[in-house]
Amino acid sequence: MTSFPCTWNGEALVPVRGYQRQADAALVIGLRYNVQVEEPRKMAQHRGYFARIHEAWQSMPEELLEDYPSSEHLRKRALIKTGFAAMADFVCASPAQAAAVAAFFTNADEYALVEISDRAVRIWRAESQSVHAMGSERFKRSIDQVERWVGELLKIAPEDMARVA
Repeated sequence: MTSFPCTWNGEALVPVRGYQRQADAALVIGLRYNVQVEEPRKMAQHRGYFARIHEAWQSMPEELLEDYPSSEHLRKRALIKTGFAAMADFVCASPAQAAAVAAFFTNADEYALVEISDRAVRIWRAESQSVHAMGSERFKRSIDQVERWVGELLKIAPEDMARVA
């Protein structure tokens, strides 16, 4: 499914500037399409969420900083742990090859979660929470789950997590 932002001009949906090529590739003139209306993301909510994650990270106990060296590491790991991630499995010819595959993905994406078991490698990569990549409803669900997970990790009560920033 392809999505791109449009503006209703009173007569037609018009692709937002910069998305015309994507619209041309996805749509055929004369065909009828069903439109799913999704409210635009509230940017205050977006900024507040990132600020809360950063503030929570700044209050992190010293012993967790090795696993979460930045608030971005914390946010991406929380996305993975709450299911907002893509997972891929690789079965290699040898444990050494599995270690090489794991090293490649770890170097390619420092936020990826990589697990090795003998000749098998499992990799999780967090979904992007950018406005373009994640719609407002999914973003709201991800906020709730990520903040709950971070709160549990750092032993912050849910009501306090909402007030962190």
